Amino acid sequence: MMKLTTKQIKQLIKEELEKVLVEVEYSRIMKKSCQDDFDRCSKGKSSEEIEKQCLDTLLDCKNLSFATEIMMAKKKGNGTLKYLIKTKKVPISAAKPFLNDENLDGLDLRGVDLLGANLTGASLKKALYNSETQWPEGVDYINSGAIGPKANLRGANLRYANLSGADLRGADLSKADLRQAYLYGADLRGAILDGADLEGISYDNKTRFRHRG
Repeated sequence: MMKLTTKQIKQLIKEELEKVLVEVEYSRIMKKSCQDDFDRCSKGKSSEEIEKQCLDTLLDCKNLSFATEIMMAKKKGNGTLKYLIKTKKVPISAAKPFLNDENLDGLDLRGVDLLGANLTGASLKKALYNSETQWPEGVDYINSGAIGPKANLRGANLRYANLSGADLRGADLSKADLRQAYLYGADLRGAILDGADLEGISYDNKTRFRHRG
């Protein structure tokens, strides 16, 4: 294999950097174009007309404008797409087709519409969900390690976990390690807690317990 000179390596890096800069600039311009289109569409219209004629177009356009950022994140890997979603730099609605094989551990998915999302091979350990989270057909979120109603968390290591406000109704937490977990405002009604280690848990008067054997 031919060994590249320092000059050639620098040139290759420069070319790749220029490609990235073009993609980032395209994404920025695309977002601005979407907003301009919406402003033109909505001018002089009632709220009902805007919702009917312009809103879907804007959402579709904005989701498209995130495609470059999402594809760059997928290419980079190392949790980049998860970071963009967690920091709300990319809406999860735009990323739904690209969530396959992604590490989504610990994300807050409560109330999120995931219908149509590609979750093949995605990791959902300790991601939070609730009864309003909408899952794609066939996704076994109950046994995925995610935290929510009826979740199978038998023997799970949840030590120091922040479960404040979590909906754990009917969850199987038997033999789970919950030491020093934060359960402020959590709902554990109907949860199975047989053999769970609850040493040092933090909770308040909004935390709801009801042990079920």
